[in-house]
Amino acid sequence: MEKPKEVGKKYELTDQAIVIKSKVMPREIVLFRIRALREFKDVKVGDLGGYIEKESNLSQEGDCWVYRNAKVYGNAKVFGDARVYGRTKIFDNARVSGDAMVFGGSKVFEFAQVFDNAQVYGTAEVKGHAHVLSDAKISGDAKIGGEVFIGGATIVGDGAVIF
Repeated sequence: MEKPKEVGKKYELTDQAIVIKSKVMPREIVLFRIRALREFKDVKVGDLGGYIEKESNLSQEGDCWVYRNAKVYGNAKVFGDARVYGRTKIFDNARVSGDAMVFGGSKVFEFAQVFDNAQVYGTAEVKGHAHVLSDAKISGDAKIGGEVFIGGATIVGDGAVIF
């Protein structure tokens, strides 16, 4: 019986690093830019991605990716086929998974989860134990938090506050 081929890593941490100061976390955080080691979706070998603190922030499996200037740190995780773009910050214990997209200048933090085909964009914030799922869209400067579940084809935006 032939041994199955091991799939190599999807990305590596580069030497390009930035230091951020977080109002939430009482320390300076060093984030490393990622570089693609294999091709998937719209990512080519050698493409530079965004910044992560450690490998556990971005899964080596699936087609998930952190693009450009997006940042993922703390115990946050991006996995599945999720994509994180722009000036987005995913931190604390947040989770972004499935085919979810988080982009613009939005933030997902604390224990919040964005998954399925959900989108969070603009300068929206999802925090607390909030869950954004299915085909929901959170946009503009909306703020979602607490023990809220937003799903289906729900659209929340333009200054809405749901806690």
